[in-house]
Amino acid sequence: MGKLIADLKVWERRMRLREYFFEENEDKENCQNEYSKFKKSSNFTPSPGRERWLDEYVQTIKDEILSRLSRKFKINITTEEEKAMRELLYDESIVIRPSDKSSGVVIMNTEDYRLEVEKELNNNDTYKATDKDLTQKNENKVKKLVENLCKREIIDMKNIYYREEHALEKAIINGQNHPTEKIAEIVENELSENVRSLPTYIKDTTDFLNNLNEIQQPLPENAIMFCLDVTKLYPSVPRKETQEASKTALENRSNISIPTEDVLKMMDLVIEINNFSFNGKHFLQTEGTAIGSHLGMNYACTYLGQWEENLFQNSNLQPYSY
Repeated sequence: MGKLIADLKVWERRMRLREYFFEENEDKENCQNEYSKFKKSSNFTPSPGRERWLDEYVQTIKDEILSRLSRKFKINITTEEEKAMRELLYDESIVIRPSDKSSGVVIMNTEDYRLEVEKELNNNDTYKATDKDLTQKNENKVKKLVENLCKREIIDMKNIYYREEHALEKAIINGQNHPTEKIAEIVENELSENVRSLPTYIKDTTDFLNNLNEIQQPLPENAIMFCLDVTKLYPSVPRKETQEASKTALENRSNISIPTEDVLKMMDLVIEINNFSFNGKHFLQTEGTAIGSHLGMNYACTYLGQWEENLFQNSNLQPYSY
């Protein structure tokens, strides 16, 4: 019920904003900045009373939907099952998380979860401990870079950087509200054109099936189907080689609205100040990019694309199709 009411409020706000900015949107329809999607969202909502017919339409839709909720629904679980679910929800001895790679649910003993995360963080090749929380210091670095780019009119976004009041205690570092969140999105966006052009790029399952249909038949009798998988891809990509591959990709963009040098500055800042905390301790990631960062897929795929190209150039054996 609460979720439905919240969704209705979001819908009502969207309708009122369309009416409020109707004339302005028509004037600016062809003048949208490519990077306006990175701007911080506004909470402004026009008040009712501006347009009578819109008010009646919104109220009618809300009344119609909410009136149907008066019907009684039968709970499809037993009292014992409901009690068990509530006990699991508040059981601090276990950790319940959605699976990273599927729609499943992972349940772990809390102590085992803590030990696994600490084992990962003790990998000196990827993480190092810091004496204090570096968030404020890193936010100042982002602010300085963003103000310089805005002053030079390279970007025109407002409120691009954010303050992370409490670092999230996860091995998979949540990039939401991190000071680098928005500039990470910009860099990832600038690398997207190159990734889509890679020979091994697959958009989705449909794209994969279409590619299979295009393979010349029949296949050679000794043909072997294979795929490559990189363990912990994001933290594994070497930063120096990835920057070199990214520089080449950025210089070949069809639209260099942001100079390559400035994109690389944002990239370096995002990966160099990946700080976070876990169990009261502070850490900094020293290699690759964070799992959960907005600078992720395209950053890693840019490196792998260059790696694949070098592999095939230096090999006498070439794939029949890939």
